[in-house]
Amino acid sequence: MKQLSVFSVGNEPFIKGAVSIDFKSFETENKGYLYSKSEAVKPLYENLDKMPSGLNPYQKGYKKISKNWYIFYEYLN
Repeated sequence: MKQLSVFSVGNEPFIKGAVSIDFKSFETENKGYLYSKSEAVKPLYENLDKMPSGLNPYQKGYKKISKNWYIFYEYLN
């Protein structure tokens, strides 16, 4: 996992059965992947190259990339 620069792996607290893989953790943002079979993954965005408008501190925004996989952007404040 160190070679992949994985920061952490854990349960996503607000989405039942979801697992997040965090790759980047900086003072102001966090990025990674989410695996979830739940339809409750929200808010969804078309682009996460930069912070989506309307995203609150410590809230994650998601982009669906395949059937059960998402990328996420988390604004840390």
